[in-house]
Amino acid sequence: MGSTGRFYAKRFAARLPSRWQQRLQVYRCGRQIDRNIFVTDEPEFAWLDALLRPGDWVLDIGSNIGMYTLRCASLVGPTGRVFALEPVPATFSLLSANVQRAACTNVTLLNVAASDRPALHGMAVPDSASGLKNYYTAHLEGDIPEFQVTCLPVDSLALAQRVRLVKLDVEGHDYSVLRGMRRLLERDRPLLIVEVSSSQTRHFLSELGYREDSLPGSPNGVFYSADEVLPWHGAAPVANPVASPARLPEIEV
Repeated sequence: MGSTGRFYAKRFAARLPSRWQQRLQVYRCGRQIDRNIFVTDEPEFAWLDALLRPGDWVLDIGSNIGMYTLRCASLVGPTGRVFALEPVPATFSLLSANVQRAACTNVTLLNVAASDRPALHGMAVPDSASGLKNYYTAHLEGDIPEFQVTCLPVDSLALAQRVRLVKLDVEGHDYSVLRGMRRLLERDRPLLIVEVSSSQTRHFLSELGYREDSLPGSPNGVFYSADEVLPWHGAAPVANPVASPARLPEIEV
């Protein structure tokens, strides 16, 4: 199907009842999971197998529909654990279905937003050009919220084991999230993959002794301790396991 056909397919899907849109997304994701093409083209995704080992713990904050969650869960194995935080109820429902479809028993799902303090906060989900809700760009909103979400600092989870990797994609809320996990950052010194939105984030992490790197074509910064050697330093680029669009169509779920 060409780009024009996909656009009109989305326009048609936008007119469907929400429960039908949900079923359509569950079906589409399920097919991708079964065919092992449930992946993103973010460059860091291709390096996860060099960053993680069996038994590692991972935080996927802003996990969306779970591409990073499922990949990390497969790499850390039954002795490891992935904590997936996704605040948008509709997206969380799809994330849960994807984790169940992939039979991941080492994933803890949390329908909350990470922040720097416990609170209830409004969120808004913008529309895409096709009329569908674009849950990939859902964000905390104080003016005209569409629904309320629970916000918690990551430090309040009191995670018992060392966290190896944190992936953070929270649509401009990264500084607050990192402030709310300062104790964990100081204790574990995890590797961080962050979609950075402000200089405050870089300054905060620099004060904690983190260095920043990035991969070509990535929207993310990779933050690491001075004693860590990143696997791509001096290495040839790694291709993703399977070529696939970074994101699924913006179907309301």
